[in-house]
Amino acid sequence: MAESGWQWLLPELLEEIAGRLVTEADHVHMHQVCAHWRASTALPSATRRPWLVAAIRPWRRTSPVGAYSVWHLDGVGRVDLQGASPPAGVPRCCGMPRGWLALTDDDELPTRLVLWDPTSGAEIELPPLRSVLQVFLSGDPLSSPAAAEQQQWMALASQQIVPRANLQKTYFWRPGDASWSLMTPPNPDYCTSRIESVAFHDGKLIFVDWQQLLVVYDLNIIGAGTTPPAPAFFREVHLRHQAQRLCRCERPHTAQAVHAVECNGDLLLVVLWQIIGHPFFAEVYKPPAAEWTAERRQRWLLEFGERVTDLGGYSLFLGRGDGFAVHAQDFPLIRGNCVYYARHDHLCKTHWVEIFDLESDVLQRIPCPPQYHMEEGISSCWPYSWFCLKRPFLKE
Repeated sequence: MAESGWQWLLPELLEEIAGRLVTEADHVHMHQVCAHWRASTALPSATRRPWLVAAIRPWRRTSPVGAYSVWHLDGVGRVDLQGASPPAGVPRCCGMPRGWLALTDDDELPTRLVLWDPTSGAEIELPPLRSVLQVFLSGDPLSSPAAAEQQQWMALASQQIVPRANLQKTYFWRPGDASWSLMTPPNPDYCTSRIESVAFHDGKLIFVDWQQLLVVYDLNIIGAGTTPPAPAFFREVHLRHQAQRLCRCERPHTAQAVHAVECNGDLLLVVLWQIIGHPFFAEVYKPPAAEWTAERRQRWLLEFGERVTDLGGYSLFLGRGDGFAVHAQDFPLIRGNCVYYARHDHLCKTHWVEIFDLESDVLQRIPCPPQYHMEEGISSCWPYSWFCLKRPFLKE
């Protein structure tokens, strides 16, 4: 480099070159050339996706994100979304589904509920829902088919049952509906605990709650006698004791959580262990496809299937709510075949993100940033879940 003189290019010229780059990989490669190039060019936030959404408030077992901030994965620096012109009057967050942010004006009694896509600037007004906790999407509203005969996207939301704060019910909304409607329950008093993870797979809605109850709805079948037509309740399975049987230690350990996530067309179950004394932080399993068919509908047990240690270059991002998988070659700063976990836990105040390598079984813990416990005058800022734009957002 010294002989060629490339390292002595003027900073103004380097900035001009960086402004013409298109892909995230190009920005990262330019940043890696030498110290002078790094000092002369800023690495766009989009190249450091996925991002972590943190809740700015005291910790609660069950709550929406509320006041929020967006951070880089390593906790070094916040992501400023103001340049993308977020909707006015809805400063509180209740979901990060499929590259969208679900925003409200109030946690308990919202008068507005808006889906916002920072990359396109699109906004979709949804009917407000009292005490909404999280909003999920079965598909991307901008890419779902518009034809009536084809399956459109659907929004789903969990609602806190006051005053029993740990219990909640699930609602759905389709484009054109005037209000939210209750998902078909197996009995009138049915409710679940706080939702830990949600996945959409092969026409099914699959979620696992805090008590490791797996619940499945069939989005392609209408429940009997429902108005408006509601997705049919399909199956529920208690996973806690089944997951514990997966532990091969002399003294069995308890699974702290089970997450459902779709990865490259497969539905995976991720068992997160109490790490003290257990050889693995996480184990990934691929249930047989038959588990999601009508023949297994009445079974109370679920076969976890084979353990997976090679995700084909994908990595899993898990937090509270939406989980997803991305390929390492599309996101230059992440490692493949890893589980990235954002722990929303008041007992763990030192870890920002935990990264577990499924091939080497090595666990890396990223410490909380220095400003983590004091932001905007509030003494707590808790990692909540992951947010990943659908495509690069390079103009800062």
